[in-house]
Amino acid sequence: MKMRLINYGESGYERSGFTLVEIMIVLVTFGLVLIALFSFFWGTQNAWRVAELDMETSFDASLALERIVYGITPDSGIRSGISATCSNTASGWVLQVISIDGMPVSYVYDRNLKTIVLSPGAQTVCEDVSDATAVLTDGGVTLSVTVDRRVGAYDSSITMTTFVILRNMKT
Repeated sequence: MKMRLINYGESGYERSGFTLVEIMIVLVTFGLVLIALFSFFWGTQNAWRVAELDMETSFDASLALERIVYGITPDSGIRSGISATCSNTASGWVLQVISIDGMPVSYVYDRNLKTIVLSPGAQTVCEDVSDATAVLTDGGVTLSVTVDRRVGAYDSSITMTTFVILRNMKT
């Protein structure tokens, strides 16, 4: 830093300070540091939003499978069923399970509404379901659920699959 001494006459009064060029260099440097910090902050915020959306989407897909497997109400899950049937519809499928107490419980996937609903009672199991499959096999059901979410410019798609053994199935 260059210091200048300015003499204001015969009194010997002196002042020192920064030149205009030095002040401009400091301001430009400070501006570049602020731009770098803002870019870092913006990138971190975007990464946070994407991770948050992925976690919410993953949670919803996992919760949907959990609600179908274990049920929303007691003995309404397919895991406690004694038998199951699956039929395709024009807009999805219907998975009907006969519970251990003999009551039929149906899970209805509607791709137009993007929902899976539990009947009776029309309780929503999951929303934003872009695709779902239910395939009956010997002694069990293979379930797959794809949940899509879009928030602003961010979108997330998670697919989860599980195989469920009908533990009370009569052979």
